[in-house]
Amino acid sequence: DCLQALGLAEAAKKEIATALELAEGLGQLPMLARAHHALLMLHIWTGPAHRAWSHARSAVELAERSGERILAWSAHWSAAVLGALTANTSSLQRHLAEASRLADELRSPFLQLRVAEIAIEYRGACGEWDRAIVEGEKAIAAARAYDQNVMLSRLLHWVSAVYINRGELADSARMSDEAWRASGADAADLKTPFDVHGVLPAYVTRVTHLRAVGELQRSIELGKEALAIADRTGYIAWSVYRLLPAIAASAIDLRDDATLTVVRERLAHGASLLAHPIGMAWVSVIDGETELHAGNAGEAIPLFQRAVSALEAVPYPFDAACTRVRLARALQATGETDEAVREARAGLQVLDALGARPAADAARALLRELGARVPSAQQQHIGLDGLTDREREIVSYVARRLSNKEIGAELDISARTVSTHLANIFDKTGVRDRAVLGDLAREQGMHR
Repeated sequence: DCLQALGLAEAAKKEIATALELAEGLGQLPMLARAHHALLMLHIWTGPAHRAWSHARSAVELAERSGERILAWSAHWSAAVLGALTANTSSLQRHLAEASRLADELRSPFLQLRVAEIAIEYRGACGEWDRAIVEGEKAIAAARAYDQNVMLSRLLHWVSAVYINRGELADSARMSDEAWRASGADAADLKTPFDVHGVLPAYVTRVTHLRAVGELQRSIELGKEALAIADRTGYIAWSVYRLLPAIAASAIDLRDDATLTVVRERLAHGASLLAHPIGMAWVSVIDGETELHAGNAGEAIPLFQRAVSALEAVPYPFDAACTRVRLARALQATGETDEAVREARAGLQVLDALGARPAADAARALLRELGARVPSAQQQHIGLDGLTDREREIVSYVARRLSNKEIGAELDISARTVSTHLANIFDKTGVRDRAVLGDLAREQGMHR
């Protein structure tokens, strides 16, 4: 890891390959498992994906055969990270469950925190935003308490992404600033070794936040600095997964064709190396926007359709819904108004369900351009039969417009416990917005 931080990834691989050869000669299961695990971690970040998966299978099998639970935890946790970075949801869930079980058996708060990080990332990606925030804020507090600054930077990154998508930019700014300080990015000398796993997420968080507040040029400039870090260390996974799509989005909005061309080629290469479906989908998005900007809307349509299918298959609902709105604009440009309205409404339905206000507002604006009826924020029936008595109490206080702190005072519980109950309520009812929940509860007389 130190060699790779110095930009000597190939030297690091040679050292571990030598260790693997020695372990095979000695026939020691724990040593073999550790060697495969080390190669897994290197290939997770640098590719190719098939080698990472090969070492993951070996590391898990050997660790379990060794009987060393901490070693088995490490192997399953790393395989879950690989599943997350390559959008392999089934593998992510399977290995995360095993890592969680082992962390509980080992009674290690630190290992449980590392498991929680991947779970929070997964919840954010698949649209379980309320739960991601509740669990994320709890994990952030624990990382601060344990003085785990690198993990703190990553946790702030995952939760900040949810706040950005919901348009809650004050919370995003707070988390971006803390990640920048906690990772050491504010004082990092990029010519000397540093912990790239903390610094790169802090950069990506800031790049994404800058785009959200409209500082597009600064977002691109800082993104290029982050790419230089990724290039030097060989950690291309962060680039493909989050950084390059964020730069691409800013470049599309600015119509910065030069940057977009470079980003597209890098993303295509990295996504192919990592077998990364989200990165590949973003290549199609970039190609679609390029065709649309050139006046070739008919050529853009199948590109956006391909991206939507790939993102929904992951599933990656937020990006998929936003891409449906891009598709609707391409259909609008070809005069296919009815199809454009259908796509815009399909995207809006998902965005409203997620609580993604800025993107939902953009979808509504497009529907107005199309002369279509613009639906109000999605309202769904609250499944009262599935709520516990305590959850019903909390809904009644939400209907009376009490804050979490005020509800906690009424029920003699903490505001954080109220947040946890609300996350459960949102999951059970399908409602993703506190205001909508309150409106519906008042309609049903739950505010008395």
